[in-house]
Amino acid sequence: MKCALAVLVIGLSFLLAGCGSNAAFSVRPLYLQGEKHPAEPRLEGEWTPVTLGITGISSDESEHWSVTAQKDGCYQGQHRKKEAEKPEQVEIYRICLVSLDNKWFFDQELESQNVGTNMISAKDLAPDLTAAHMAGRVWPEQDLIRLTRLRSAWLKQNQPEELRLDRDHSTLFTGSTAQLREIMTQHGEDSNAMTSPLYLCRPGTDCSLRVVEDQLSREPDDTEILDGSAIFYAGIENYDKAIALLGRAAELADPKEQATARAHVGIARLLKRDFSGARNEFAIAQRQSPDPEGQANGALWTGISYFLDGKYNEAHAAFAGVKAPPDESRAMLIILDYASLVRMGRGRKADLFLSDQMAQFVGGADQQLLLLRAAGKIKDFSPADFTDEQLLQGDGVLYALVRLGKGDQKAAGDALRRSINGAGKWNPVYVGAKIELERLDASEQKK
Repeated sequence: MKCALAVLVIGLSFLLAGCGSNAAFSVRPLYLQGEKHPAEPRLEGEWTPVTLGITGISSDESEHWSVTAQKDGCYQGQHRKKEAEKPEQVEIYRICLVSLDNKWFFDQELESQNVGTNMISAKDLAPDLTAAHMAGRVWPEQDLIRLTRLRSAWLKQNQPEELRLDRDHSTLFTGSTAQLREIMTQHGEDSNAMTSPLYLCRPGTDCSLRVVEDQLSREPDDTEILDGSAIFYAGIENYDKAIALLGRAAELADPKEQATARAHVGIARLLKRDFSGARNEFAIAQRQSPDPEGQANGALWTGISYFLDGKYNEAHAAFAGVKAPPDESRAMLIILDYASLVRMGRGRKADLFLSDQMAQFVGGADQQLLLLRAAGKIKDFSPADFTDEQLLQGDGVLYALVRLGKGDQKAAGDALRRSINGAGKWNPVYVGAKIELERLDASEQKK
């Protein structure tokens, strides 16, 4: 029987991979036989997962939960996920609430799932296979649900072998319901024992700020949460909050990551247009960086801060001092130095510099294409041809800098406006495009 159960656990592990770090399973339910299940109307309705990660807040529109009350006092949860070029994945769960120490817990059991176009019920597999249970903690609100599940890794480390069965990355608890309830009562608030939280939000409701604040209040020293929250706050232009969070993340960072962490603080200061403060952070990052590439990145960001600050002589000196730039930054370095020379009043020298650098350029096809487009060497190219990814990585702004140097204000303006619309406010591309468009508008007003 243990082996049969383990097979089902492995299948469930893949199904529930999106529900937080690997959850544990149990042979027995969290609820007692004959126990009356509490009702919680706020669970009912439609839900969409919301995630706070290292890149900020994201909502997975391809995934959907629908929860409805059942006559026995439990709930039916229907989970649907549709990925591109794949058949829709559908699972039906029986979800029962359990009250322990005046806190809400839940027991989740897979009832059926689709295999191709057919729905297979767990009952169809009995008695050879028995559905496993998942136990977790839940915090329901009107438009937001927070839930965590018992973690496999913690169960494996903290329960004796006779009470568990381990298979790959999943652990099956084989103890009694009473033992499972004791574990959940004692460790339901322990972040080490429970998976990272899953948040469900009502479709059409913006739960982003509540998710971020909840995560920060519970895990204030988790560097990934600090980084993701900083991106969120930068995205709503609360740059002071973003700088404070990234500063805290830098204090907590592993020594090997401190240079990168300080550079992130510098970039946040760039977003705020605190250019002097940004340069201080980049100088710290350069000193802390253990490798030449990190030092080159620090020097490059220092040059960018001078350029955005309108100090083109200092920018040119900084760009000239960048030794062995990362491969993906070579075209950017050339264009920024070219633009600095133009704005220093050295137009002829700038044109010769750009021509010479392009003639001897060695780099990836994407970078070569960027240089050719910016220099006007691609026939019939227009800013409308940039992809969303290219705009996010700054190709539109770099293209605009060369076009401005060549006197093509219209193409530059179009590229800058597309970059502003395509880049999030947390992205340094956004502030760069904003500053350049402000300069362009100011120069046109003077004419």
